[in-house]
Amino acid sequence: MRRTCPSLALRALLATALLLSSVVLPAGRAMAACDPDTEARIQFLETRLDEGRRHASWWYKGWMAVFVLGVVAQSGRAAFEEDNGKRADLLLSVAKSGLGILELTLDPTAARHGGEPIRAVPADDCARRLAVAEEVMAEAADQAGMRYSWRQHLASLAINLTAAVLVSEVWDEPSTAWTSFAVSEASAELHIWTHPTRQIRDWDEYKQRFGGAPAAELEPQLRLAGGPRGLGLVWSF
Repeated sequence: MRRTCPSLALRALLATALLLSSVVLPAGRAMAACDPDTEARIQFLETRLDEGRRHASWWYKGWMAVFVLGVVAQSGRAAFEEDNGKRADLLLSVAKSGLGILELTLDPTAARHGGEPIRAVPADDCARRLAVAEEVMAEAADQAGMRYSWRQHLASLAINLTAAVLVSEVWDEPSTAWTSFAVSEASAELHIWTHPTRQIRDWDEYKQRFGGAPAAELEPQLRLAGGPRGLGLVWSF
């Protein structure tokens, strides 16, 4: 009578267990997966956000560096400037760079993180993942529209023009004032027109492809939000 070697029996048992796990585990994952429409929506938004991440990140970091360097450099020059009018012009330039830092701090570019906010949500929380994906893309698209906002252009023009008039009329430095105005206004327009805009197209395509209005619904939330016009409370529902 043949006896089965214990080691062979153990190997057979392990092989059977592995075979069963390869069948059962995928089935379990499938049961926890999102429905096809929700998954398609999430994948579309996550992919598009990842594709636009590099441009948005470089734009944000680049302009933050420009504004910080502006504050440091102009402050240093102002400290050694003996002419009152030129010193006033430099200090106003510091203030304008400070406003740029404040705007980027209070209203940071939503697209700079790509799809990371979506992946931070547990995979089995499909509704929340979709809600976060739509919220990030919608905010990114809204920010991307800054170059087409007449308020944005008018605000920068008003700030730079006011500074130039002050230096020209109060400190009697017209040449310095209007040279500074030209440089500041060109920089402000470059800041606006280099902002990435692909998120506008991606958001529009998403709404067209998936039947108009977004499907996810966030629970009501009260949060503090910042923007070019200051701080405020936002009620999301």
